[in-house]
Amino acid sequence: MLRLTMELALQRSQGSDDLATMRAVELRARKEQMIELAERAARIVNETAHRMGARMGLPAEWDVVERMAGTDGALLKKDEETAAELLKRVQDLVNATFWGWGGHGARTRTRDRGTEPVAKGLQVMSVIYVQNAEVFVNYRARRAEIAGVMKPDMPIGDVWDVKTASVPLAGVGRMKENPVDPKINEHYLWHGITDANFDLTRAGTAFGSLFGPGIYLAESCMKADEYTQADHRGYFPLLLCRAVLGNVLYCDHPSPVEISASLVAACGERGGHHSVLGDREKVNGTFREFIVPGLVQVFTHRFL
Repeated sequence: MLRLTMELALQRSQGSDDLATMRAVELRARKEQMIELAERAARIVNETAHRMGARMGLPAEWDVVERMAGTDGALLKKDEETAAELLKRVQDLVNATFWGWGGHGARTRTRDRGTEPVAKGLQVMSVIYVQNAEVFVNYRARRAEIAGVMKPDMPIGDVWDVKTASVPLAGVGRMKENPVDPKINEHYLWHGITDANFDLTRAGTAFGSLFGPGIYLAESCMKADEYTQADHRGYFPLLLCRAVLGNVLYCDHPSPVEISASLVAACGERGGHHSVLGDREKVNGTFREFIVPGLVQVFTHRFL
């Protein structure tokens, strides 16, 4: 009788993509030593989760839907990367972008660093791969919106010479292809943090917002490192983000805080732009900054 009840529950759950029930059947079957039923339920969980992930537009390599099946948790999963080639490639990216291109090189610093000395380099100690389904779905939707309004005369790709593009991450680890699209000015960029939270409401609160409110990103991890603080392990965390910049508004104003309201308006609903490139490298020999108006234009890809 128990087996029949479980078989019926599994059958009904497939019609409604009820992963929680599927997982419950699998676990109960294992407990009752019904191995064939347990393995069949596990296979159905896997197939259903992949189908649901595809409908949501999640990357094919993600397994967050399957792993979270039957739990009350959000569709959020963090895995530590272990592939040696991937870790080396990330270290190569850090090495290539721990620099200032305004003439000061390894000595480049801004007032935001305060009295802290500039490190000679950064060593990658840990890389966390982030699967956050809700954030990714919102990011993907905004990405599609921006792609839909990009015009041929808008500067894209190599025009901006974004330095993180010098070390591609495609083809290593779980990622077979490069997910960023230079045709909509989508790039990997760095963001320095003090803990594991990436909270838009705190953007600019520690050091001010020179170009107005928004998410501040950098092509130089030396710049992002200015905003990090040691965590409980003694590591200084960085986020490697995917960011869709769309139609970029270039700004080399010597005092952008004076025109910050107009920059914000230009990236508003009717402004026609989707991000600001603040060229402090040109103005005072430090770093370029990339500012997007909202969190939906940023997806935390990896956490270092």
